[in-house]
Amino acid sequence: LREFFDFFLFRANVRECSVFNGSFSCCSCNHLVKGDRGRVARIRCDKSLLAPVLARMYDEKLQALQDAGNDFLFRIFKCMEPAILAGSDFDRQEQACSPSELINDFLF
Repeated sequence: LREFFDFFLFRANVRECSVFNGSFSCCSCNHLVKGDRGRVARIRCDKSLLAPVLARMYDEKLQALQDAGNDFLFRIFKCMEPAILAGSDFDRQEQACSPSELINDFLF
């Protein structure tokens, strides 16, 4: 539990720490791979494949916390929302940081 709170306090809210701001091997090879016979093929970016999966996992986690009535952890996870998907096509910073979103989600 201590490791979770250390992570939450020092890294979870930092947009630059999002997995989508890291180095992906597909990006480092410019989304091109060479086959056995020297033929070059274009590959999709792993970020675009990972983003919807992580977004769904995050949303399901929030729903599970709400269903369990765990308001404390729900709010902690909501605080991470601007950083979780930062750098992806699913970036939620504007939505998560809007005044109406904050008020609606954090009222008891």
